[in-house]
Amino acid sequence: MLNGKEMSTEFVLLISTKLQQDVSERFLFENIRNYNEKTIEAVNLNFNFLLFKYLKKPSDQIMLAQLTGKYMETTTYQELYHKSYQKDDVKIPLEIAMQIMSSSAQYPRAIVYSAERACRRNANTHVVHVEDIAKKDFWFG
Repeated sequence: MLNGKEMSTEFVLLISTKLQQDVSERFLFENIRNYNEKTIEAVNLNFNFLLFKYLKKPSDQIMLAQLTGKYMETTTYQELYHKSYQKDDVKIPLEIAMQIMSSSAQYPRAIVYSAERACRRNANTHVVHVEDIAKKDFWFG
C-alpha cells in the first residue's frame, strides 16, 4: 500500500526492480496479492523469499502452508539454487518433518531434504544394536 491506496501488481513489480534484492523480495511478498501472466516472475520471487524465510524458522507451520501453496504456483523452482541448505543444519521439528515426508511431492526439495534429515536423526537415536538384542534374547547361549 502506498499512502493507504492499493497498488497494481504491475506497479509493485516495477518498483521492486529499483530495490536491492532482499528488500525487493520482501516488498513483492508483502504487496502482491493477485498474479497474472505478466507477473509470473513475481510468483517465483515470492516463493524464493518465503523458502529462505521458512528455512530460518522451520517450526512455523503457517509459513510452511503458505510455502506449499506458492510451490504449487511457481514455474521455475531452481533445485540446485537451494542445495546450499543441505549443508546447513536446518532443524525441522519431528512432527512437522513427518508431515512433510508423508506428502513430500508437495514441498520443495530443500525442505524435504531437511525433513528427511530430521526423521533420520530421530531414527538413529532409537536404534537397537543387534548385539544388544542377541544378549537380551540369549541368542548364543
